Amino acid sequence: MDDSHVPKLMAAVARTAGAAPACAQAPAVHEVAMRGFQFVPHTTTAAVGDTIMWTNEDVAPHTATDSPRQLNSGSIDARRSWRYVVRRTGTYRDVCTFHPTMTGTIEVH
Repeated sequence: MDDSHVPKLMAAVARTAGAAPACAQAPAVHEVAMRGFQFVPHTTTAAVGDTIMWTNEDVAPHTATDSPRQLNSGSIDARRSWRYVVRRTGTYRDVCTFHPTMTGTIEVH
């Protein structure tokens, strides 16, 4: 049997041994502004493990609360932020409890 292919195979294994799988990605941070009494962007798409960060750019306090209350920021004052790490897939419909016409959607895949 010819062993001439062994060095090439070992070199290929050495190159990929420390590499992360192609599908693995570092968690991302998605920013949502609370501006003009709206969530901007209105819809955010994220993956499990990602962080959503809401920043209040208005003068009035706001909240980011979904209806089954998986996430609930409490009051976010002007020029303040709140972060939430997404733990499961699904669609979150967030609303400001102070301003119920202020709504948004977080889609987690």
